[in-house]
Amino acid sequence: MLHRTIPPPRAPRCARSPHRSRAGYAPRQPPLKRGSDPTEVECSSLGGPLPMSAPAPDICRRFATLQSDPDAVVAALADQLDRDAQLTVVFVSPRYDLAALGPRLRELSSGDVIACTTAGEIGANGFQHGGLVAMSLKSPLIHAETWSFDVASGADVGRVAAAVDRQLLAMPSDQQAAGILLIDGLSRHEEHAVAALYAHLGELPIVGGSAGDDLAFASTAVLDGDTFRSGRATLTLLRTSLPLTAFKFQHHAATAKRLVVTAANPDARMIMELDGYPAAEGYAAVLGVDVAELRRRPELIARHPLMLRVGPEHFVRSVRTIDAHGHLQLYCAIDRGAVLTIGETRDMVPGLRDRLEALHRRGPIAALLTFDCVLRRLEMEEAGVDETVGGLLSAAGAVGFSTYGEQFAALHVNQTLVGLALGMPEHG
Repeated sequence: MLHRTIPPPRAPRCARSPHRSRAGYAPRQPPLKRGSDPTEVECSSLGGPLPMSAPAPDICRRFATLQSDPDAVVAALADQLDRDAQLTVVFVSPRYDLAALGPRLRELSSGDVIACTTAGEIGANGFQHGGLVAMSLKSPLIHAETWSFDVASGADVGRVAAAVDRQLLAMPSDQQAAGILLIDGLSRHEEHAVAALYAHLGELPIVGGSAGDDLAFASTAVLDGDTFRSGRATLTLLRTSLPLTAFKFQHHAATAKRLVVTAANPDARMIMELDGYPAAEGYAAVLGVDVAELRRRPELIARHPLMLRVGPEHFVRSVRTIDAHGHLQLYCAIDRGAVLTIGETRDMVPGLRDRLEALHRRGPIAALLTFDCVLRRLEMEEAGVDETVGGLLSAAGAVGFSTYGEQFAALHVNQTLVGLALGMPEHG
């Protein structure tokens, strides 16, 4: 079962003490202890308090548009991003002609270019829908290398992991590292891929997102070379001597209410029974409603999600639909025997503000890459706080997209914001 065969996430190599790390993984300064905040994985120590600010233009350039003309979009991208960037990241609505756009995106930079389709974008204007956002990272202190792989091929994942491991072994001692994963959001292979990468590279912080398609659930794609393709993923190894922090934020807390999965099909991401009852019936009962009301009020599911405990933390396992048989179709795999906890919603605005301010207090941020579940965005829109949350992310300098799932350490999760904060030079 996923929660039994995958051990609790360990502290990354770069967040562990130097004498326990292989060559190249030790940070220059003593890191934050993992236990002091399990929602953050620090790859270096960040400095003293500083106010939130936009990304540093000498390292990070941002771009956002709702322009539909691909020629105009590419021209603006080329004008505003850095052609000599070590890494260019693009998140694009599936409304664009991807076959025509792919080769032109690859030509944007002499460095690595990674991209995927979205269920909405996050950029300088906050949340947007149907456009394109991007960032370029340029610094002699940054090195990026990207590998693509077939998400259904364990051998392919192993090949990439071995290549990444070789790079890590040769990494200079003054560098930190993190992995950025972009993956087909309809492949149903996210759990297997991230677990396999974790098995090989368990001490490398990995954050990422599952590509979207504006909630059509028809086809999602990742840029593979110069072509957008389904069934693919890219893993980018970001190495730098700049401060680097992987983080996650979720606005749900675990309650004392629990359910045991007594029948499931993990490959189909389906729960058939909870506590021996049809899954929808068991879920509805613990919420104090009947199945008809649970079907009629999807906000109940959003406000009281199923959560799985892994180590000291709880991770959301979101319900996608309830089928005609009363089975729960999830966005993540669950196996029989898993003990699930009912979550409850907390106000996401103050929590997110605190999380972003905490990141900035540790030091000035050069770039902020974010992967935010589309279910969170739908909940924000329902609550009327999407503009407020989008404004917080924009003010923090975030570039990202609304995902069909997020990857953090060893896990594929839902209803979560995960990200990577790149700090400024110590004397810059």
